[in-house]
Amino acid sequence: MRRAPVPGCVVTSDGQPREATRGIHYGNMSTIAITGGTGFIGRALVSAHLLRGDRVRVLTRRPGSEPPGSIPFLGNLSTIPPVDFIDGADIVYHLAAELREPTAMHAVNVVGTGRLLAAAAGRFGAWVQLSSVGVYGPGMPGVPITESTQPAPASAYERSKLAADQLVARVCSGMGARWCIVRPSTVIGADMRTQSARSLARAVIGRRFFYIGAPDAVCTFIHVDDVVRALMAASAAPRGTMVNLSSDCAWTALVTRICERARRKPPRLRMPVGLARPLARVIGRLPGVPLTGSRVDSLSRRGGFPTDLAQELIGFRPSRPMPQGFDEITDQVLLQWH
Repeated sequence: MRRAPVPGCVVTSDGQPREATRGIHYGNMSTIAITGGTGFIGRALVSAHLLRGDRVRVLTRRPGSEPPGSIPFLGNLSTIPPVDFIDGADIVYHLAAELREPTAMHAVNVVGTGRLLAAAAGRFGAWVQLSSVGVYGPGMPGVPITESTQPAPASAYERSKLAADQLVARVCSGMGARWCIVRPSTVIGADMRTQSARSLARAVIGRRFFYIGAPDAVCTFIHVDDVVRALMAASAAPRGTMVNLSSDCAWTALVTRICERARRKPPRLRMPVGLARPLARVIGRLPGVPLTGSRVDSLSRRGGFPTDLAQELIGFRPSRPMPQGFDEITDQVLLQWH
């Protein structure tokens, strides 16, 4: 009979809990602790470390949902995490966050991060924090956003992520631990759960897409494989490293690429921002209407996220650069289309 897991215990592949083994290394094997390991980016990160031969622990509310080969620990950020989840970990990746419910974002993303840091004190090698370029806010039109840009978060989620970043920097620096904060732009990939990228491809393929704003508007996507590579590289970065990640390209280049794969003619219609924004306010809340204020911002952004510092400090170069990195999304939509 399968026994229910308890906090501080590992659930083995046969469903039986046992006490966690602390800080064990076999040869070059590293012990990795990951929050958010059942999510889109987290599952890819878990798989990458397992392929490298590492021992991977995943904090989860639902044992059995973790990627195969990883070791689930029962817990979440709303309570004190089990110490054995972190104890002896060479790297802690903190990816878990509340994305949907604004009223819970501070409690999970900030207070929960504080609980994890308290449980981790003196028990780990390096801390890698997954953040977001959203902490900088919309920025100034035409001005690239870099790591030296003053944060100006505009939403509850962005404010909570910035507060969590500041907490990690303060606490890890205070305990003398190595830490790094990685801030990606919009992360895409074939296994993504949200439909935003697929909706874009469907709009282009279905001839329902039109440009907004200036012809030099920048698309700021990054492929999940590149985020995973950067997170792993960040674990060895100098203490206090903070880098932005993106694979910027012109919206015209991305849309043209989608049209080429779909054998469609590229769209020519372009709507001024001054018309698109009030129109989005009027009709954006209607069911099935893709024109929203956030999409107007995204499609008209001028000035992206240079990655010079990430290249210098963690050797980051996109292996799946845009617009080519979007191909698998386009191909998914085309398979459904036909």
